Amino acid sequence: MQIFRGIHHPRLAEACAVTIGNFDGVHIGHLALIEKLIAESKKRKLTPAVMTFEPHPKEFFIPENAPSRLTTLREKLEFFLGYGIEKVFVCAFNQKFSNISSEAFMHQILREQLKAEE
Repeated sequence: MQIFRGIHHPRLAEACAVTIGNFDGVHIGHLALIEKLIAESKKRKLTPAVMTFEPHPKEFFIPENAPSRLTTLREKLEFFLGYGIEKVFVCAFNQKFSNISSEAFMHQILREQLKAEE
């Protein structure tokens, strides 16, 4: 499994299927999402990838009301590895990241940089 700190790296060589989330306290819903990602990746011959955030966006926006962490980053990465995720993008959730428009996120980051496919 490759782990990327952030999204600012050279474009990837191969297309990815990407799911996005915090994946804290990995639960049955997360598991279902990962299983669907793996199945779609195999079906479409894409690399399965996850984008997650550090810190949790709520920690950034409302630090006094931030949720307690249920899972460490290391535990999340071990979970992803165990389910066959090949690439993980750990994005620093900060002011710069929070200012990215949804359109820029979809087109510039997901499609152009990560080569995510619909």
